[in-house]
Amino acid sequence: MKFFAKHNENEKVAQVGLVKLDHIYYKNDSLYEMTKKTLKDKPKELGELYFLTEPSQKVVNELVENVVKNCKTKYKIKAVL
Repeated sequence: MKFFAKHNENEKVAQVGLVKLDHIYYKNDSLYEMTKKTLKDKPKELGELYFLTEPSQKVVNELVENVVKNCKTKYKIKAVL
C-alpha cells in the first residue's frame, strides 16, 4: 500500500486495502489481544504475525472509506457490505 501511495496510484492502494479488509474484518480487538497473550512467551511466533496498531473498527472504517473514494462500483459494493 505504501508503494502505491508513494506513486499516487490511489485505485491500487484501495484495491490492496480491500484485500487487507478481507483479512482483518472477522478479527476483533479481543482476538488480537488473546493471541498476543497466548504467544507472549514465544517471541519468534509473535514476530511473524501481523497486528493492528489501531483499534480494528477504525482501521476497517478507513479502508472502506478509501475503497469507496477511489474504486469502481464493484469494489465499493464489496467494501460496504
